[in-house]
Amino acid sequence: METKINIPSPKFLKELSEERFKNYEKEVLEGPLFKRIITNIEESALKGFKGWKQRLDSHDDFRALKVICKQLSDQGFYSDFETVDVNGLVGNYKQQYFVVRWGEAK
Repeated sequence: METKINIPSPKFLKELSEERFKNYEKEVLEGPLFKRIITNIEESALKGFKGWKQRLDSHDDFRALKVICKQLSDQGFYSDFETVDVNGLVGNYKQQYFVVRWGEAK
């Protein structure tokens, strides 16, 4: 007896993926990470700065940060990931930052 395996169609999987990603975006934009970033941006502006950045490491949620980056960019902010070369005591390495700027170009 042959066992027939049900494989979902690519179209179905694409629709499912898009729907779930929209839900994920909504969760991120209503979540604590986004609220914390907005608070940090506001605090930086109140101190007279025209930007804010956060040093990233392997524990940060890059997928969520990409959603936030897109939302901020859509709202007119410069928002991106930037990599900086660092000369350390034990050698050179790269450090990545999540950067948000307003009021001036990159």
